[in-house]
Amino acid sequence: MRTDKITHIRRIIDANQKWGFPFLIYLSVAAIMVLIGYLYYTENRNDILSKTEGQLEALNKIKLDEILMWFNERDKDVAFYQNNDFFVSDVKEFVNDDSKDKSKLYRWLKQTQASHNYDCFILDNKRTLHFIVGTDTTRLSPFIIDSCMSALKTGKRIYLDVYRRENTDKLFYSSMSPLNLSNGDNYEAALIFRTNVTSYFIHDIITDKGFRQNFSYAFVRNESDSVFFINSIKYTALTDLTSGHSDFSSAPFVKAIKGKEGVFTGMGFEGKEIMASIKRLPGSAWYVVTYANLDQIQEPLKTRKWIIATYILLAIFIFIMWHARFVQKAKNKNLNEQLRLNNELINNREILQTIIHSSPLPIIVISRSNSILMWNNAASIVFGWELSEIIDLSNPLFTNIEDEDFKKIESTLAGTDETHVFELKRQRKDGKVIDLRCWVTNMIDPVDKELNYLFIMEDITERKLIANELRSLNESLEQRVIERTNEVYELNKSLTERANQLEMLNSELESFTYSVSHDLKAPLRSIQGFTDIILQEHVNELSEEVARLFKIVKKNAGRMDQLIRDLLDLSKVTRSNLKFTTIDSKEIINNILTNDFSNTRAKVNIKHLHPAQGDKVLVQQVWLNLISNAIKYSQKSDNPEINITSSQEDGAVTFSISDNGVGFNPEYIHKLFNIFQRLHGSDQFEGTGVGLAIVKRIIMRHGGDVWAESEEGKGATFHFTLPVPEEHQ
Repeated sequence: MRTDKITHIRRIIDANQKWGFPFLIYLSVAAIMVLIGYLYYTENRNDILSKTEGQLEALNKIKLDEILMWFNERDKDVAFYQNNDFFVSDVKEFVNDDSKDKSKLYRWLKQTQASHNYDCFILDNKRTLHFIVGTDTTRLSPFIIDSCMSALKTGKRIYLDVYRRENTDKLFYSSMSPLNLSNGDNYEAALIFRTNVTSYFIHDIITDKGFRQNFSYAFVRNESDSVFFINSIKYTALTDLTSGHSDFSSAPFVKAIKGKEGVFTGMGFEGKEIMASIKRLPGSAWYVVTYANLDQIQEPLKTRKWIIATYILLAIFIFIMWHARFVQKAKNKNLNEQLRLNNELINNREILQTIIHSSPLPIIVISRSNSILMWNNAASIVFGWELSEIIDLSNPLFTNIEDEDFKKIESTLAGTDETHVFELKRQRKDGKVIDLRCWVTNMIDPVDKELNYLFIMEDITERKLIANELRSLNESLEQRVIERTNEVYELNKSLTERANQLEMLNSELESFTYSVSHDLKAPLRSIQGFTDIILQEHVNELSEEVARLFKIVKKNAGRMDQLIRDLLDLSKVTRSNLKFTTIDSKEIINNILTNDFSNTRAKVNIKHLHPAQGDKVLVQQVWLNLISNAIKYSQKSDNPEINITSSQEDGAVTFSISDNGVGFNPEYIHKLFNIFQRLHGSDQFEGTGVGLAIVKRIIMRHGGDVWAESEEGKGATFHFTLPVPEEHQ
């Protein structure tokens, strides 16, 4: 009926309309709008492609720099060990040892291997290969061993480009460094670091999970008659990239295989059109391809296309409405108003019907005579009956008006407009009984003024089952808590016994360290004394080479003497009993500067320092070591400056000492506080690598923490915390 009424009204309007010349104007306006829309769409498409090309070029350069940085990090690791005299000495001992005990080399290389996932090997000049540490014990290929032997002859480090293990899809990158074991011109062994590029480089560098999904990377190299192809989705050897795809001859990946660089558009390996930036990795046969799916890049244009179409349709609609109103304004005024009202009524009804049938809760209207008047989609889902099955038939929810629940609802709602809540059990079409929560109110039909009941229902069957299960679980949980409590008690008892055993073992180890260090001092003094006598009284009898060797012996004996003193200090730190007092750090620092560093040219700025609690003797050792390091590593600055500050927060005082010295590489900060670990060579700055280990042990014994911040060439800042005295809290 609604459709017939609208059609009748429109026929009255159309019968009096004469398009004529206005219709030609309409066609012209429509054509102009379409042309403008097409030009706007084309300009936006070209702009997006231009921006995408620039982004691909920039991202490709960033990825190249990232890959080169990854290779440089590996090269620095092998160079570090080549220049470490202590490591070279241990390698010499290993090569000359018939038992081939690799425990010392394992301790040297284990931490570096764990940090960068290396497979570490030692190759001597007899082509004997020794695996030291790593996860892949597969022998090195003859080609790599031959390369190592060449490195032994030239004395230069060699870095092999990323290569594939024969008959596999695994990629590796190897760094080789010759080692001079005899201080002569010959190199007797080589250190080899092998990295599984397939497991780590691909996942860490090529696969960029955190980046925008519209851009991807690939790593491509031509290998004889096949192509080794790696991308962010998978990596595999493709023997025929163009198989089954005639359009692949100009694809960007084929361009990379042919050695071409630049930005290209063509078919991707998934059969979709892409835009790709191709650059060759410097010093390598690999090409880095950064590419984007053109369909995804141009996705915003689809939205803009619909917006343009909407504007065109809107302009056409406005023109039609203007024309109709202009020609038929007076004659059709009442008809248009009637049409508007009818449309509004229809739309309101449709909106109401949409809301009712889109509701996730069953909405039902039942007459006082117990007939179903309204039954939405959610009711069909919950109860199983469709509206066509029950309309004008008996009510399946309340079989008759004598139903006790129906009578209760009727009596409750009598004479009231309020909404009441009931909990009922009703049977579904399949016979299953479900629990319902119902909101019920009176509703008067606007047409016949009859009183009906509006039900809004919610199926709470599952909620009740969950509540019952939770009640049962809580009861069983209480019993399980009791059982677990007993188990935890037994575990704590076992852990306490284990802790006591570890404490006893640590005490014995510290005593052993102290004893060994103390017993070494006497023979070391003899070496120093006899060396001094020879150099002072018999220097004229010695050749220049012998005198130089005695000076080296004297220098190394001095370094060992300092090392023993540091070890004794470290042993005292762990053996001494703590005597906690309130500490004035500013007084301690001033005494250190006056007694130990009166001739320093560094400017020391001491701001207000909060009082702290700790062992005064040990805290003084902390300040001595940190100030000594700050002065030592800033001595090469034009205007060395040291700043000492403190702050108090959450029951702890944080002290900070910063300098403008050489700083250190933050990549190796995890080694900073380990014993015998140094981030600068002894030829640059003297030291034994024990001072910061002493600082860490003292602070840890006080229950505090110690850490550092730095950048190479921008100085360093060390922080440590001590507890606040009770009287200052």
